[in-house]
This record gives sequence, C-alpha cells and structure tokens, in this order.
Amino acid sequence: MSGEEDRSEARSSSGNVSPDTPNRGKERTPSAVRVALAVASGAALFWNLLGYPLLLVLLARRRGPFRFRRDRRIGSVTVLIAAHNEEVVIGGRVRNLEAQQTERKMEIIVISDGSTDATAERARAAGAIVVEQDRAGKVAALEKGVELSRGEAIVITDANTVFEPDVVEALVDRLEDERVGIAAGDLRYSNAEESASSAGESLYWRYETFLKRAASDAGLLLMGAGGVYGVRKEDYPRGIPHDLADDSFVPLSLHRRRRWNVFVPEAVARERAGSRMGEEWRRRVRMVAQDVRVARALDWGAPRPATVFALFSQKVLRWLLLPIGSVFAVSIAPDLRRVARSRMSAAAGSAVSILFLTPSRRRRTARLLGIGAYALGALTAAFLGFCRGMVGISPAVWEKAETTRGGGRFPQSTGMPAECLEGALPECNSSGRNTRN
Repeated sequence: MSGEEDRSEARSSSGNVSPDTPNRGKERTPSAVRVALAVASGAALFWNLLGYPLLLVLLARRRGPFRFRRDRRIGSVTVLIAAHNEEVVIGGRVRNLEAQQTERKMEIIVISDGSTDATAERARAAGAIVVEQDRAGKVAALEKGVELSRGEAIVITDANTVFEPDVVEALVDRLEDERVGIAAGDLRYSNAEESASSAGESLYWRYETFLKRAASDAGLLLMGAGGVYGVRKEDYPRGIPHDLADDSFVPLSLHRRRRWNVFVPEAVARERAGSRMGEEWRRRVRMVAQDVRVARALDWGAPRPATVFALFSQKVLRWLLLPIGSVFAVSIAPDLRRVARSRMSAAAGSAVSILFLTPSRRRRTARLLGIGAYALGALTAAFLGFCRGMVGISPAVWEKAETTRGGGRFPQSTGMPAECLEGALPECNSSGRNTRN
C-alpha cells in the first residue's frame, strides 16, 4: 500500500472524512422555520410573563396613583350573595357583613340558587333578605338581586368570603367618583401553608394582585375578584348571558366604555384556596371558559384599543401559555437535548441526594415539586378552558369546592367571636349587626 493510500485511510478512520459529515452539519444548523417559531413563541412568553407586567409598572409610576374625587354622595348599598347549598357558612357570612363599619344604609340579599339544604333558613335567621329561585347559576341570581336591590351601589361577594370590617365602606367610597367603573377589593387566601395546591394558588394570586395594583394605576384593570367588588347600580349591565362570569363581564364592559376600574387595597377580603388539586383544576377550567366566552360575547362595536391590548397581553396569552411554551420547547429541542444530556448525571445525583435530606428539607422539596405540579396543572386547565370557551361550553351553574369552606371556619380577623362565624347561632344575631338600615 502506498504512503498516499495510508494517509487517506488514516484520515477516514479518524473521522475527518465521512459521508454523513455534511448531514450532521445541516442538523446543527437551525432551519429558518425553527428559528422563527423559537423567536415568536419566546417573545410571546417574555411579553406575558415579564414585558407586560413591567409596562404596567412603568405606566403606573408615570401616571401616579389614581386621584379620586367625590362627584356624588352614595347613601345606600346592597350586598349580594348568590349561594347554592351553603348552610355551613351562610349564617356566619351574613353576620360578618352586618359587622361592617359603615354609616350608609346597608341591606344584605342572599339569593338561594336552587339550594336543597338549610341555606335560606340560616340566612334569614342571621338577618338577610332571602330570595329563592330554581337552579340557574350565579349571574341569573345576581340579576334578580340587582332588580330587587334598593341600594345606590352594589357590592358582590361569595358565601365563603370574609370581609375585614371596613370593606364595604372602602369600595363604595371609590364609587362616588363617577369616572370609576368597578371598585375591586384585595382578595387574599388564608390557608397557603395547607397543601401544595393552596400554596400554588396563593402564590399565583399574589402575582395577580401585584398586576391588579399596577393595572389599576395604569388604567388597564380589566377584571376583579368575584368575591369582593362594587359597582354603582345604574352601571351594572343588564341581560348578561347566564353562562358567563360577572366578575369579568362587568369590568370589561365598563372599561370598554372608558370607565376606570380601580383596585382598592384597603378592601381586604379572605377566602380559603382549594387544598385539592382536582378542585382547583376544575374551577380554573370553568372560570377560563367563562372568561373566554365573555371576551367573545361583548358587543365590541368600535373596540377601545387599550381594552383589546390589555386583554390580549394579560389574559389571552396567559390562557395560551401551554401551547406557546410547547412550541418554544419543540423549536429549541436539539439544543434542549444537548443540555439535557449534560445535566442528566447531575439530576440523577440530585434525585438520589433527596433521599438523604433531613425530614424538614424533604418536606420543603416535596412542597416545591407539588407547586410545580400545580403550575403545570393550572396551565393545562387554562388551555382546556380556552378551548371550551371558544366552542361555547361554559356551564352557568357551579359546584363549590368543599375544601374552600373549611367546615365553616373563617379567618379570625373580622372582630367577631369565633362561635358566631362558625355556625348559625341565634344568640349571635345581634353581634356586630349594622342597625342603621
């Protein structure tokens, strides 16, 4: 064999010359489509998770806090509760409302939506006006309550929500400014440490509250919390389809009419988050489906650009995070595989090391993993809810999450005796009652 042949064979055996070398080079070169998908999906993720929140903060700082003015005097308010089979909590809930510190005339109306238990009886015993109807859903119940209400302002809440003593006053005070659409309260979860599900929901809600604060000052607040918000009676939209969500339809429709929805941090309300992931998953599917239906059902006409921009940036992209994130992951898959191979041994070592953690650290690690599972479940539920809403599936009625009731126990920050908050005790009827009706 000649020297030239020896050198050629050596080059071939060393891998410097190989028939598939050009193909491997092509595999390492991203295609234009893959790059475009990675850039587009990455930009959408960045905008929803970081860019838009940052814009809200900058706009809020530039404009400063919303300066309220007193255009009118609101002397009366009606608090509405739509309730279905809430006998465990409704008595304490009504008494919690009667303990509100307000000089305004206040009435409490409980609309029993097809309840088959003692909800109506216990609400009456606690001092509320009770209206009973066949099962039709929250929006239908609120519609009936608004029709019967005598208050100039309406405060809407839930049976399992607990108000701090000055919530009603703080909400109605903001509604005396006629530029305001809804006054949204600060809803907080009281059982964040109970389970991975409640911890995940509480963490997510704190992020939502941060966005609401900034969006309020920026003039881009589109939705409130269904358990604590107020609106003037004449501004409450009539004829809302019963399978939509009131806490998104009302503020969205008012924002489109150039009203300023405001966040009221002084109006603190508390609830229990669901401690079972299945409960929170079903609730999120239903809520997102209803919100999507709201976005589709509104008669936009000539849409207000700011409303459309905020809705797309905060909500639509949030509902689509799962498919957008999947596209991003697939588009960078070759690079992801290389990183995964390099990290595999380290991950395996970390997994083994968990076995040797102290019990407290093991619990913390398990909790973090649980919160991660909650986040993935929440993204899945949001996308499923989006799909259901797009095809028109959003039930009008709801089934309460049992773990959000907590056996009728409320956070002990309301200034009322525990026994009055935990059951329908007749001797507590006058405890803290608002008698200026």
